[in-house]
Amino acid sequence: MTAVGIVGLGAMGRPIARHLLRRGHQVIAYDTRPEAVEAACALGARGAGSPREVGALSEVTLVIVADDAQVTEACLGTDGILAGARRGSAIAILSSVSPETCRTVGGRAEGKGVHVVDAPMMRGAMAAEDGNLLLMVGGDARVVDRCRPVFQAFAPDICHLGDLGLGQVGKSVNNLLLWASIVAISEGIGLARALGVDLGALREALQHSSADSWVLREWDRICQIPRWWDQKDLQGVLHLAAEARSAAPLAATLKELMKPLGPARAKRVFSCSD
Repeated sequence: MTAVGIVGLGAMGRPIARHLLRRGHQVIAYDTRPEAVEAACALGARGAGSPREVGALSEVTLVIVADDAQVTEACLGTDGILAGARRGSAIAILSSVSPETCRTVGGRAEGKGVHVVDAPMMRGAMAAEDGNLLLMVGGDARVVDRCRPVFQAFAPDICHLGDLGLGQVGKSVNNLLLWASIVAISEGIGLARALGVDLGALREALQHSSADSWVLREWDRICQIPRWWDQKDLQGVLHLAAEARSAAPLAATLKELMKPLGPARAKRVFSCSD
């Protein structure tokens, strides 16, 4: 049994806490919303009053908050995880943030003898509910191996991509390809509709062709996501490209092409009613 802290009990953190408890881990849970902590406690978690308390009680702390600012505050704030973390413990940043944020946290943690890895989550909230997430992980291999039994409670697929921050790069590349596929399918099916093609028959045919993809097969599921994070993802890609002095013309174009799309419009792509 490992004492696992969770800071952030939203759509991803809540089911992750449940999976960890089912695997027999002790879970110490914190969220800015008291009702979220109460719900986790009802499942068997121990509630904490601050990220600092979570860090003090945990061997591994999972950070599952919304953005860079929240990760920085949760880890490095006056009442943050590092203020209470024990020497030799680990922090895993599961949020999708910049590599710089991960490295900043890692640099501060190193002085306290605390290890940091980044492990952004793939496959979305439904996979979190099912315990079927994919993690792209960056950090020292020995620390990743220590965290692996914790990760395996909710993520059967764990891919170590290199140094701290490179898990975030891997997710950014994945999301660039995801949004490119969504735009391409929307444009292609729109052309087929305008020319009178049977869209149901075309979709089935495409799934047996060289154009087959996870996005095409899971289109209906993708459209059930209430909100897409395309602008955040693509801006992140552009930031990484600028840092690396690498051209990213597709990311810049996709950022504009994605603006009018969204889940509601995507639901109508294969519909014959409009």
